[in-house]
Amino acid sequence: KTILFFKIKEINFMTTHLQSSDEIVSEKQIEFIKKSSPFNNFIITGDLNNKNASNLLQIECNNYSNTFDNCILDYIVPFGYQFPITTKVIKIDLTNTSDHLPIYGKIII
Repeated sequence: KTILFFKIKEINFMTTHLQSSDEIVSEKQIEFIKKSSPFNNFIITGDLNNKNASNLLQIECNNYSNTFDNCILDYIVPFGYQFPITTKVIKIDLTNTSDHLPIYGKIII
């Protein structure tokens, strides 16, 4: 799996798609993200494939809609930043494209 860290203007981001078949592995990958980031503050985006991701990151989950089956696995959340991000899951049919529903976020600075 890969982690992409990037910056747009003054805001740092990271995106990833973590291990899907084993939550213990994705938990270790989440810890790796926290330790290996070149940024102290960044917005986490992507499929973290862990039902307990917000607790592992010690952040409040801002998505209350399932993105895969009956689970919340996809995130757009601030890590270290104090500004809120609102999210919305778009309920559209993505058969043959993705097994997850898309999520978008709005940064409120």
